[in-house]
Amino acid sequence: NDLIEKERKNFEELVEIIEKIAVELIDQDYWKYHRTFSPGLQEFIEAATLRNYLQSKNLLTLQQLNLNISSLFKNQYNFKIEIDDYLLGIADLTGELMRIAINSVACGDKSRCIEIKQFLQLIYSGLNQSPYFVKIFGMNNKMDVLKQSLEKVEKICYTVIVRSAEYPNQLNVSFDEQNEDMIVD
Repeated sequence: NDLIEKERKNFEELVEIIEKIAVELIDQDYWKYHRTFSPGLQEFIEAATLRNYLQSKNLLTLQQLNLNISSLFKNQYNFKIEIDDYLLGIADLTGELMRIAINSVACGDKSRCIEIKQFLQLIYSGLNQSPYFVKIFGMNNKMDVLKQSLEKVEKICYTVIVRSAEYPNQLNVSFDEQNEDMIVD
């Protein structure tokens, strides 16, 4: 499949970029330069966790992610993703999952939307309970966006469930681009 091959190549390019960062940080103070590469790490984490979710429907843990990075780099670099970037990357992941959930409803896959809603609820709950939550620069903004994404998915799941009960086997779903809402006929 061309899409899978494209994703694999893109992910390999991301790994190469992260490896370049790891090389640059040899014998350097990680935290001195952290703000310069943190947004890129967050994007990498988002991609890695999305990839893992699509393959296994599970959240890739920080420990698993660091083990994967270590093996990808063949243990050549002492580079680890820290909890701050991991949690910020997970918050970014939720936006992608929201888009997948909405697209799945548009394609008629209501169960996938509900599954993603439940996963997003677990992420939101877990991040809210994290002791790191208040200490991470930028996390408040990402949590606001996460909450909005979760609310969109909850709304569409609710709408689909209610409408499916009212009109079994007759649910027509379309997307109103102007209002960015799902329309259920």
